[in-house]
Amino acid sequence: NKKRIIFYYINPNGYDKLEVLISTNGGATFTKICNTITTATSWSLQTYDFVSSSAQTIIRLTATSDYGTTDIGIDSLNVGDVPSCLPPTTVLANNITSNSATITWTAPFPISPNGYEYYFTASQFVPSMETIPMGTTFSDLNLELLTPNTTYYVWLRSVCSGNEKSVWSSATNF
Repeated sequence: NKKRIIFYYINPNGYDKLEVLISTNGGATFTKICNTITTATSWSLQTYDFVSSSAQTIIRLTATSDYGTTDIGIDSLNVGDVPSCLPPTTVLANNITSNSATITWTAPFPISPNGYEYYFTASQFVPSMETIPMGTTFSDLNLELLTPNTTYYVWLRSVCSGNEKSVWSSATNF
């Protein structure tokens, strides 16, 4: 049974690191399922698939501190079946001016038939699934009338059907 662990991660600076491990035998042994996660200056989506049909599956997150001024942050951790509705990836801000930007992304496969919802803010906190999107787009997103000298964070999610939406993408900021 193919499963997925998904969460948002931030580690603004330093040498803190995080590892994700899986045990399918009640904790007798663990296998690392991803490369060590280190610096992420804004909330980034982490997605890892694994196979397990064991009722004794244990997921372990192991963090190592650098004893600095910042810590690792983890938010919206979810474990479940691999979803059929996937978020956009490689979200980028282009053509940035003092009050506008164009947001582009790589569409998942299959491409979302109902477009992509977007949310942007000056706060780097990840929107929840219940967050009301600011709109829907089917192609590049042009953000205009932005406040100069403000850092914005943008997230997108796929709308696969009326009641099926992906998680929010990793943020891009500009």
